[in-house]
Amino acid sequence: MTPSDTRFLVLVPPEGGPQIVNGTRRHVHGGRRYRNIARAVLSAHGTVEHLAWPPDAPLDDLAASLDERLPRSHAVVMAPWLHAHPIPPFDASRFDRAPDLRVVAGTFDYRLDWIDVEEATRRSVEVVDTSRTMTWTVAEFAVGI
Repeated sequence: MTPSDTRFLVLVPPEGGPQIVNGTRRHVHGGRRYRNIARAVLSAHGTVEHLAWPPDAPLDDLAASLDERLPRSHAVVMAPWLHAHPIPPFDASRFDRAPDLRVVAGTFDYRLDWIDVEEATRRSVEVVDTSRTMTWTVAEFAVGI
């Protein structure tokens, strides 16, 4: 597969910043800034498609949008902590919709109950949790304050 053939599906909330999600005020990582970062980093390696992932959207709507795009995707990249919002389970039936999928990546903070890791392994799909990349900076910040 050449870089021009690789297709990234980036799931990002349409707006970033403080928002009410399920009745709780949260900082949502998303919006134009995250779309631009994804495009800048990934476009040299293939085609980048963005899927707006509103944190307050019904789960069935999110699942339908995801399922529509999975057949053309080699990698699914999620905005940081997107799993804290409604996300459809990534089980065998969802993997069936994604025959070319090779990677599911994001900052999941070791919370992988929504993805069938054994099924991913069986299908040679790498699950990449980037949580450890921030450990040192979080520790330095904690010591600093």
